[in-house]
Amino acid sequence: MVIDRLTVPLERAPLEGYLALREAAPGLVIVANGAGDSGNGTRNHRLLAGLHAIGFSALLIELLTERERRDRRRRSDVALLSRRLAATQHWTQTRVAAARHHVALLGIGPGAAAALVTAAAFPTDVAAVISLSGRPDLAGGSLRAVTAPTLLIVGGLDHALVSRNFDARQHLECPSRLLVISAATHHFDEPGCLEGALSATGSWLDNYVRPPQRAS
Repeated sequence: MVIDRLTVPLERAPLEGYLALREAAPGLVIVANGAGDSGNGTRNHRLLAGLHAIGFSALLIELLTERERRDRRRRSDVALLSRRLAATQHWTQTRVAAARHHVALLGIGPGAAAALVTAAAFPTDVAAVISLSGRPDLAGGSLRAVTAPTLLIVGGLDHALVSRNFDARQHLECPSRLLVISAATHHFDEPGCLEGALSATGSWLDNYVRPPQRAS
């Protein structure tokens, strides 16, 4: 697997990204990092590698510039993050072959809210949403408009985040699941926890994104 660094050329703020292409992938998973913690490169690259291993192309996009990550207000500016994610998804349509099939959005931190707002705004363009240690509650009124099947994954040791995810799920009217990985903290650094999250993600993508196999 090769991970290529790239720049998504948005007009006001070119965004840093990392792309792991998979030949003949059934779709593209856009990983929206709005957490302001791009320094956690090991986890992010493990996430890309895991998505690639289960058969999908994956693009991790930093929704904030390096300078903006130092401003805590930017991290919770869901309108800004959502505009950038929607623009990134549009950009991939002509740049990444896998995006012409099916696209799933995987949001980290406030990036989860951006993924849900984007899915609500463009329901025919998003096949599934996954929130990983995310803040779906920040999507507000957009939650009820989401039609894409949505998987919420949260570490059981992050009690406040478990509560926020539970409350947010009550507003979802699409197929949804809340998965609490009991031994995990916010960053899923504990042994086996990220792998458990990826396994659940793979099952979700198989159910809602990967086309069914035809009988021979």
